[in-house]
Amino acid sequence: MIKYIISIFLSFAFIISCASKEEKLQNLKDYVQKISSELKFEDGFDIIKVIGERRSRARSYYLNDKLVFINETVSIGDRGTSSIKYFFKDGNLINYSEKTILMKDDSLNIESKTLINLELYLDDKSILESEYLVAGVQKPFADTEVDRIIDHSRVLKELSDKNKPANK
Repeated sequence: MIKYIISIFLSFAFIISCASKEEKLQNLKDYVQKISSELKFEDGFDIIKVIGERRSRARSYYLNDKLVFINETVSIGDRGTSSIKYFFKDGNLINYSEKTILMKDDSLNIESKTLINLELYLDDKSILESEYLVAGVQKPFADTEVDRIIDHSRVLKELSDKNKPANK
């Protein structure tokens, strides 16, 4: 009898946790949409970062003195460019959207012009939803890459906070 009650309770708890994950995801999507519609280009400011052959130019946006959005453009030598959007809520990365055009990349076995799309919705370091397309083909996204993305967003956040004009 106790095993039966425990199994029913665990099933119920699992159903509730799934619903809350879907609710979190929808809330984050609504927040990203709201921020996207509120921001104006002139409200942001530029930062520049260079690491090796990657040259990054980003535009940061604050609302109520909190960083909410960074729009980054990365040039990868003469091999390609990326347009990356970072949305933040309460100081945490919640949405990452990347569109990359690569001309050639031996590490990815890319020999001609290829479009890569990646979109993630995050709750701390866990992925709520992801879509990763290489040349229009769905690919699995490695969870280990989330740490790299979050670390890079922190670098951009620190640069933004450091270079933030007094009136932003």
